[in-house]
Amino acid sequence: MKDREPDHEALPTSGLQHVTTFCGQCSCGCPELYLDPAADEERRVVITDDFGSSIRMSLAQLAVIVDDARDGVLDDLLGVAGGSSAPLRAAGAR
Repeated sequence: MKDREPDHEALPTSGLQHVTTFCGQCSCGCPELYLDPAADEERRVVITDDFGSSIRMSLAQLAVIVDDARDGVLDDLLGVAGGSSAPLRAAGAR
């Protein structure tokens, strides 16, 4: 991925515990995963994107996403099945 200058202000991450950066091969502001120890349980996980936005969720919700990804729920979306580049389907379509 080509480096680019972000077109947004970086989200404040002071007080958050950095867990991982998704990609990290560029300097364009890749999505990152944080834990917010001061947040309520329902909002403890913070995922930032490279457009200056973030989402919050509980650790239980993150666990469901991780389990679903391990079980292949996202494979068709990403074109993993059979090495094909399958077209995107509507959420929940099988």
